[in-house]
Amino acid sequence: MSEIEKKKLEIRIDGNSEGENFNEKLSLSNFDFSEFQEMISHIYNLVSSINSEKLLVTYNLKAGSLLNEIEAPEEIIEKLNNLFYSIDKKRSINNLTEKQANAIDYFQKMSKKKNREIKITNTANSNIKLNINPYTNYKIEEDILIETELTIYGVVTYMGGKTTPSIHLDTDEYGLVTVYTNERILKQIKTNLIYQEIGILVSAKQNINTYKLQDVRFVRFVEYSTEYDKEYLESLFKKGQETWKDVKDINNWLMEIRS
Repeated sequence: MSEIEKKKLEIRIDGNSEGENFNEKLSLSNFDFSEFQEMISHIYNLVSSINSEKLLVTYNLKAGSLLNEIEAPEEIIEKLNNLFYSIDKKRSINNLTEKQANAIDYFQKMSKKKNREIKITNTANSNIKLNINPYTNYKIEEDILIETELTIYGVVTYMGGKTTPSIHLDTDEYGLVTVYTNERILKQIKTNLIYQEIGILVSAKQNINTYKLQDVRFVRFVEYSTEYDKEYLESLFKKGQETWKDVKDINNWLMEIRS
């Protein structure tokens, strides 16, 4: 069996040291050890969010910078490339996993607070890179929830519950969603829906930055369809227009909420 080809992810930090050595370029000899531990933890979380396989992490020092080299199978580096490309293109970390967002948010805070530049590159594709500096704005947005009603589709993995009856739906868009319902609704179901693909109209609170759902409540079952219902979609547009009729500029209003 041939050995899996390895590539390197490189995270270079440029800037000056702190405290008494603030005029010196950053190096392992003047980098605070507690900060070093925290940084390693975030780098590990960033990579392990892609794959939990044990990785060989090596650290090399070059003049005027702190260079972290993470050696991993090429497949993992390519997945990280897709992640960094998405971040750079969207200029946002809203849709990342919690571990990924926390890692990028950590480097952004470090950059702004200590006037450092973080450059993330790799040996698999030199065209993919992510630069973080005091002027970029990769941060975790404050949770802003709105009440919404939507149809979710997925595979039923569980139904029931003694004190809090619910339906667990494994969806492509939102992951595993717990839809809270009541015993009366579940008793009316005459067929076994476990591992069946269904659609459910739900009411929920939705994060406008991450689109994640909270407090998901059952409204009714809907006929499963992979195609959108044009008439239903248009009715939602009309409903939304009526709700926002007093807003003069909807785009500016949404931008103000997100800022």
